Amino acid sequence: MAEILGPALNLRFYESPKGFDIKSLAADLRYFIREQGPEVVKQLLPQFPRELLTRLQYAPDHFSYHLTGGKLVASEDLHNRNFTDARSRVDKNEPERGAGAFLVLEKVAGILADENKSKEDGENILWASPKEGFSSRHAYINIGTIGRDNSGSRKLSVSSYMSDFSLPELRSLIANLTGLNVPPEISPRILSGMVFQADHKDLIAACNTVFGPGRTIEGVSIGKLYGAGSGEIWQAIRQVVKDGGKKIAEVVNSAEGEIEKMQIGMAQTVFGFIESVLELIGKEKIPEIAREKLSRIPTENFLAAFMTAAAGCIGSLMPSRFGGATFSAVPVLGIENNRVHCPNCKKTVSCAIGETCPGCRQIRPC
Repeated sequence: MAEILGPALNLRFYESPKGFDIKSLAADLRYFIREQGPEVVKQLLPQFPRELLTRLQYAPDHFSYHLTGGKLVASEDLHNRNFTDARSRVDKNEPERGAGAFLVLEKVAGILADENKSKEDGENILWASPKEGFSSRHAYINIGTIGRDNSGSRKLSVSSYMSDFSLPELRSLIANLTGLNVPPEISPRILSGMVFQADHKDLIAACNTVFGPGRTIEGVSIGKLYGAGSGEIWQAIRQVVKDGGKKIAEVVNSAEGEIEKMQIGMAQTVFGFIESVLELIGKEKIPEIAREKLSRIPTENFLAAFMTAAAGCIGSLMPSRFGGATFSAVPVLGIENNRVHCPNCKKTVSCAIGETCPGCRQIRPC
């Protein structure tokens, strides 16, 4: 992933000399939907219940890692018959979440490969990704159960919980789940690469024990946030992303290597996903406006939401014009405007100093 479980889905991470990796983008897009989706919906539909937005954002994700031919393959990739090792899709040189995630995946692969180790089928392991010092504003705690898939190969079934837990809170939760005391002086970087054997996997019970039953995230109780209701919401999101895979492929293929087309197209695709998500969550009490088409949403709300979605899709890049309106990326997003005229390919592109021009693939010197 471009930024492992982070807030941005940087499209340039999926470019390579062989072309654009559409399958990996489709698999990773659900993380973008989870983190950016509520912000987009909030801009589009300010009447949408805040509690449901919170549950949409923090609902636990459920997936699995399978050991297949020596490769650690995520369930989404396995389902799509894309046998890519999950470790190859993490930037291990990224000093925060990327480095920690790579170490975790290495250890998970080792656990699944060595059946003689103490971690047997049915046992639980966990790892955490603290927010202190990291680019994302969120922390994560992941709890997995070792088992077997249909082919008899070892797999790890994981529940991943996004949260606003601080580092001391994460240490306390790990102590409850594992019986171990994590040193108070441990740094987030070191902790993010550690894998623990867990005594149990009931995070809601652990939160109630550590924090008491009154602990909430953005006003929603832990029990409701991570309970079955949120699971249904996340299942709806996953279904929308899954069904949108062909749409993503069409958008990327039609871009023909022109990065700006891809940026705008991806943002439009995300809007389609968000609209479908609202239609799928039928069991919740949603105001009638949430079921209206995008064309009935005020223009200023649509443009504000587009900027949120575009910022998430393209990381530090931002198209300067959309729908006839001109935006300045600096005051709104707090980032540098990197639109320049490239002297090599003679195109106006979005490219930061020291990065590769999307038009001619040359490094921008200044």
